[in-house]
This record gives sequence, structure tokens and C-alpha cells, in this order.
Amino acid sequence: MKKIILGLVAATAVAAPLAMSAPANAYTVNTDSSLHVTKGEVQTAFKWNNPTFDQKVGSLKFNVDATATQTQHFEGTCSGTTYTGDLVTTITRTTDWTPTLSDNTKQITGWDLNLGPATSSTDYAHSTLDRARNQYTMCKLLGGTDGGSGYSLVKTDAPGTLTVTDGTRVLPLTPDPVPAA
Repeated sequence: MKKIILGLVAATAVAAPLAMSAPANAYTVNTDSSLHVTKGEVQTAFKWNNPTFDQKVGSLKFNVDATATQTQHFEGTCSGTTYTGDLVTTITRTTDWTPTLSDNTKQITGWDLNLGPATSSTDYAHSTLDRARNQYTMCKLLGGTDGGSGYSLVKTDAPGTLTVTDGTRVLPLTPDPVPAA
């Protein structure tokens, strides 16, 4: 009986770490939706030991591709002619990286990333949406046969790639999250 109990204890000691292991992320998502990258995660990505990290930490730059494109599309048919137009808006979010320091405030232990407010820019100069809608409306007002019209919205989100660079190479930190706007 004693051998069985010892065998079960040994098997449990071996199996527990295996059952609890999971793929490692290269960041964590904080409760406020900001991201946190640790010193160890950067060292692993670059294969740096502590002296190399201390030497190169000042050259690190982080970037999150937090850009989305939204296209408003109009299509209307009048008297057999189809009028189409688009209006493209690009939405970007700035990022702010804040180093986190050790208790003695002399060593960087990681970085917190905060996404700034969303800003958008609309390319009105190259927009064809208003022209197409106006042409379609004029055709209808002048007695043309309405073939129907409608708007659609296409939103293309960026992959949300989180990268770190040391000035010579860019490494993705995966998986690639971008907290929702």
C-alpha cells in the first residue's frame, strides 16, 4: 500500500506541471486593456542575456499597428446607368510605452502600452461618393427610372501587430492583440 501511495504522489508531481503548462504569450493584457511586455519576453525574443539587455535596452522601440480603414460605398442605378462612389476614412490610434521599474527604480522590468484616443482622417479630396449619389439623385429628379440604391460599409481592421525593434531588426511579439477601440 505504501508503494502505491508513493507511486501516485510521484506520478502527480510529474503530471501536474505538464497539465498546467500552456503556450507562453509575449505580453499580458492588463485589466484596463493596456498591454504589458516583460523584460524576459524581450530577452527571449532577441535571445539576449542580462548584460546584452542592459547594453541595448535604450535602443528598443515598440509599435502597435492599430490602424483600421473604413470605406463607405454608394451604388445607385437610374435608367440603366449605375453610379458608384466611395469615401475612405482611416482610423489610427497612437501608442504610449511606459517602462516599469524594479523596486530600486534602477532597472527596467517591462513596459506598459497604452493606446491613445482614436483619430480619423477622411480623404474627401478623392471621394467619389457624393458625386455618384448626386448624379443618381439628379437622374431620378429628371424623371429617370429608379433601379434602386444603397449604401454599404466595409471596415478593414489591421492585424494589430505588436513589434519590438532594437534598431537593426523588428520582431513580432505574438499573438497579435489590439484592444478594442
